[in-house]
Amino acid sequence: MRELNHTHIFELPLQSDNGLDLGVLTDIARSCSNDQELKLAAARLGNIYTGKAPYASKPALLHGDFYPGSWLGTLNDAANVKVIDPEFAFVGPAEFDVGVCIAHLLFAGMTLQQALASIQSYQKPVGFSQPLAEGFAGIELLRRLLGVAQLPLPETLSTEAKLNWVDTGRRLVLASAHA
Repeated sequence: MRELNHTHIFELPLQSDNGLDLGVLTDIARSCSNDQELKLAAARLGNIYTGKAPYASKPALLHGDFYPGSWLGTLNDAANVKVIDPEFAFVGPAEFDVGVCIAHLLFAGMTLQQALASIQSYQKPVGFSQPLAEGFAGIELLRRLLGVAQLPLPETLSTEAKLNWVDTGRRLVLASAHA
C-alpha cells in the first residue's frame, strides 16, 4: 500500500502524461513536470517516505493520510476529535503526518506562518526536522492540486489561489532538498 501511495504522492503529480484534466492548472503542471530539480527533491522525499533513505527523527507510528477528511468531531465538542481511516498507517518519519497537516491548514485559509505557528505545541520526536515536514507539506499541496487525489475545491476559488498553493508547494519541496 505504501508503494502505491508513494506513486500517487511523489510521482504522478509531477508526470506530464498523468492523464488528468487539470483545467487552469495545466500550464503550471507542465512547468512542474519539466522541473528536474523539483522532481529530484520530490524523489528524495519519496525515498524518505518509503524508508529507502534515512531521516533524523525517531520513527513514529503515522496515520499516513492525516488530513481533515480523516478527522471526526462535532462542532459542540471540538476538543474531542477522533482520527479515523487508519488504512494508510505505517512506521516512519513524524514529519510526514505533520507536513500533510500543514498543507491542509493552508488549504483551510491559513498563511504558512499561521500554519507553522499552530503546530508549535506539537511534541516533536527527537531529531525532528522542520524543513523535512515543510517539504512533505509542499508535496501534499502539489498532489492535492495536480495529482489523482485532488481536493474538491469550490468553483468560486480563484485561479490565483490555486497557483499560489502550487507555488508554495514547489518552494517548500525545493527548500527541503537544501536543508
